[in-house]
Amino acid sequence: MRVLRLLLCLFAGGVCPLGAGESASPVVRIAVVREAPSFDDALRAVCEREYQGAVRVMPVHGHGWAAVNELDVEDYLLGVIGREMSPTSPLEALKAQAVAARTHALFQAISSRERPYDLVANLSQAYRGRTALYKNVVLAIEATRGEVLQYEGLLFPAFFHANCGGRTESAAAIWPISDPFGKGSALKMPGNASCPWCAHSGAAKWTYEIHAAALRKALRAEGISISGPLALRIAERSPNGRVLKVAVGVGKEEKRLSAERLRAILGWSVLKSALFTLERNRLPDGSAGERITFRGSGYGHGVGLCQRGAFGMAKQGADYRAILAHFFPKTRVGVAGLQVAGAP
Repeated sequence: MRVLRLLLCLFAGGVCPLGAGESASPVVRIAVVREAPSFDDALRAVCEREYQGAVRVMPVHGHGWAAVNELDVEDYLLGVIGREMSPTSPLEALKAQAVAARTHALFQAISSRERPYDLVANLSQAYRGRTALYKNVVLAIEATRGEVLQYEGLLFPAFFHANCGGRTESAAAIWPISDPFGKGSALKMPGNASCPWCAHSGAAKWTYEIHAAALRKALRAEGISISGPLALRIAERSPNGRVLKVAVGVGKEEKRLSAERLRAILGWSVLKSALFTLERNRLPDGSAGERITFRGSGYGHGVGLCQRGAFGMAKQGADYRAILAHFFPKTRVGVAGLQVAGAP
């Protein structure tokens, strides 16, 4: 009945909220506004969009005001899946995305019980409240309703990204941290899935060029000051070739930072992945010039589900379970309501 109502709303061109008592799925809490200076500012910001479920405006200690959207996880996915992946993607790819996104959202919901919200809109997953309904998005969510990925029988944070560049990466390589919310088990999961659908995609290649002075300024804005020459080199790579650490400066001035932090500093959309090489132009006298060029492949952190790879596998006839098994080895599809990986 639910899927029929949603599809009727789709064909009518509207957004169809559920009636009372229709939803029995877990609830997730999404911060749609953060760090607003006042209650009025938070309220004005949240009123710019429509949201299903409830929206609560609350003070967050030391961080101003937040607006938190509380809604059924299945309704939340209606606002996520068509933004994370093109709604015209093959149905099996959208199903794989739905299971991964649901798993990630519910893991965060269980892990963040002591916090005021579970996820952050457009940071944790792409979400902007109510959105247009698309047939395949609705079908993908309903066909996998309640399904999540399990690792060793437990829920874990199923990560995903746009384009792996040819091979996925282990979470442990990208985020070698001690995690207080149970990601420990997920971080041990293998992440070495080959992905010819990205490797042979011209769209996976990118180039980014920056002037040394602009790089120095960007680093300084993040508290990384280099008084001497601005040398830049790759200090460490993962076994799969992704840059883990870069070194800036020389000698005692040298500082190391993670590739993911460098991506955050320069911009996720320009330094698209950590799968890159870098070079600096040379002046006629052989000294280093001021132009630094990054040449890379892929888009995103490279951990978990590769959305471009899922698209390619679905086009070749793979179903969503086969797609998930490929990108999340040693996992299986189960039902929601499981214990979190790493929890006592």
